[in-house]
Amino acid sequence: MVEIISIDDIPVSIRGDYYEVLVHVAEGKELTEQEVRLLTGQTDIIESVTVSSGYGKGIILYKMSKPAGHEWLKSLEQKESVTCIVCLEPVMPVLSSRNIKVPFNTASELAGIGKKKKINLYDAAMLYECHRSSFPEEKVFHMMKDIVVLLQESVRKGLKGTRYSDRILGYQSGKFEKARKKGNLIDAGLMNKIISSNMALMEVKSSMGLIVAAPTAGSCATLPGTLIPTADTLGLDQDDLTKAFLVAGMIGVFIANGSTFAAEECGCQAECGSASGMAAAGLVQLAGGTVEQGISAASIALQNTMGMTCDPVANRVEVPCLGKNVMGAVNALASANMALAGIDPVIPLDEVIHAMDETGKMLPRELCCTGLGGLSLTPTSKRIEENLERKRKAKSIIP
Repeated sequence: MVEIISIDDIPVSIRGDYYEVLVHVAEGKELTEQEVRLLTGQTDIIESVTVSSGYGKGIILYKMSKPAGHEWLKSLEQKESVTCIVCLEPVMPVLSSRNIKVPFNTASELAGIGKKKKINLYDAAMLYECHRSSFPEEKVFHMMKDIVVLLQESVRKGLKGTRYSDRILGYQSGKFEKARKKGNLIDAGLMNKIISSNMALMEVKSSMGLIVAAPTAGSCATLPGTLIPTADTLGLDQDDLTKAFLVAGMIGVFIANGSTFAAEECGCQAECGSASGMAAAGLVQLAGGTVEQGISAASIALQNTMGMTCDPVANRVEVPCLGKNVMGAVNALASANMALAGIDPVIPLDEVIHAMDETGKMLPRELCCTGLGGLSLTPTSKRIEENLERKRKAKSIIP
């Protein structure tokens, strides 16, 4: 997520989740509240209006559910006090709205609905997404299916081989897959397939290939790298996989509401840890588990990753990120199986998310993706960082 918080030192909040119109007001000629209300009243698609000022200048920021009409924009331009109008289109695939009413916001609320309506994990996820987006079920499903198809292709590309000079780790997933097929590894069945897929996705990411932040770039492999080979092993198709991804996203909603996905704020538990919890619930969906089992799996997985630090080598999201993605994936598989077996997570998911957030905020900043602690400061890490910098400089001076 990226937010624009000021323009010319004038405070604003722009997150790309609305159609937005910025009206710049001339110095000393700020619009009165009456004028703002009059202008706002000319359209019924305005979600909110913010009037900000600084150093004699001002900005009126209109957030809208649809593109602004030509006539309304023309009426703004004719105002003497208006010096410039900027129209911004949203970048998020699903817009925000002040009128949204979702069926649940927490795991406990989901559990209550699951018992009351006797719905499964996928139906609950679809119920949420349809309310949140106002899209029909078919559109929600196909939007997620497009993501699944993209990620399946990313795994294939990663296993086939990636090339990129400015990175720490080269192509290794193919070596692991070759060793697995030859029987040179300890036989771990599905787990080894999961490791291959995770490696492939991380290599595509590091080679500037196409990935999906799930929930972040640094933790992009755990969720798809777990669900895709598991669905294949179970003989399930893309539709089944799509349903599992929607369930995983639902767990992500709870984490986003109760904490963060940013390692800069709460360490790697917020990234690979969150991805592991999401993947665990998705696995339960693939196995045909219940709402209660999906929530339990996510809780167990998050408990197991509590306090995980973020200390990238050479300030690159490669090492130990690869290993942490793999660990998150294996943890998800174990947590899902524990939940499916009826193992008690003891601590409810909502409480685990709250504890995760508090734990993350207790971590010293040196261990929160700053490159100031842990593996980031090892002699090898600093040497790699220096070598990469020399390569960049040498490349930049080549005529």
